[in-house]
Amino acid sequence: MNRVLKYLNLARNQIGSDGAEFLGDAISSNDTLLKIDLSWNSITNKGALDIAKGLKENIRISICHLSWNGFAGKSGLEIAQIIKENITLEELYLRYNRISDKEIETIGQAICTSNDSGETKLRVLDVSSNPVSTKGLYNFFKQITKFKCLKENSLQRLTFILTFQEIPVDFECIQLIESLKKTFTELCINHGPQLIVGNTQDDVQSEGGTFVDLLFLLKSQVNYNGKIFTDVLQNMDVYKKGAVSVSQFIEALKRYFQVIEKQNSTFLPFQQSWSAKKDTECIINKVPKPDTIYLSINNHRIMP
Repeated sequence: MNRVLKYLNLARNQIGSDGAEFLGDAISSNDTLLKIDLSWNSITNKGALDIAKGLKENIRISICHLSWNGFAGKSGLEIAQIIKENITLEELYLRYNRISDKEIETIGQAICTSNDSGETKLRVLDVSSNPVSTKGLYNFFKQITKFKCLKENSLQRLTFILTFQEIPVDFECIQLIESLKKTFTELCINHGPQLIVGNTQDDVQSEGGTFVDLLFLLKSQVNYNGKIFTDVLQNMDVYKKGAVSVSQFIEALKRYFQVIEKQNSTFLPFQQSWSAKKDTECIINKVPKPDTIYLSINNHRIMP
């Protein structure tokens, strides 16, 4: 066991889930490491769970980068346990990890519990660019309002940063955020754009929605040849990294529209939520980040 190493950067090394299983044990037993970066490593499923358990048991790490992996589902819930039980962790970065509503709400509960006990040092949490709905984010902030320490103002001297960039919020969520900021003056919250209509499934299915949740749309609303669109993307993921390139995504869309042409359909089969005429202008635009795209249909922007 290395007794000297304090900073470990393994970002972009294609560790994968198999490698992560071994790494989890090493992390749990190391008592010198202060900062670790495992971002961009395609760590998912059991590998992500092993890393999460290792971090939970570690007694020294204060800064942890896990962005661009797959800490969702069980491993996402284990992240909540890290926040609840790890008393040294100060900064945790979880961008692009497929974390959904259930995980984010559980994380909110963990933050509330750990702060009330006074044992946590966590002051930075970044869960930007995850498929969290406005409702999920609202429920997260509802958990934060339960802080006993907020009411007692015992943490006014500390800065606590919560970052949810690219996750849209609605008016109700904005109101809750502003209320929190008034109660806890050192609380810094960064979030995505404010929506005219919310980002819950009910709002997506209602008429007049300005924004649509892309992940929800692709999972449940777009299908062809009896396959869900996301299944088609998974088939393109030859190396099982849980991701496809922008060019692969565009190719999948092209195949989709070719099927529509062959069927000579008048409508794109977006099921109950959305239908658009076959000659609808469909544009795929790259935004400043090279691996990020958005889809625009009849001026309805579909948010990733």
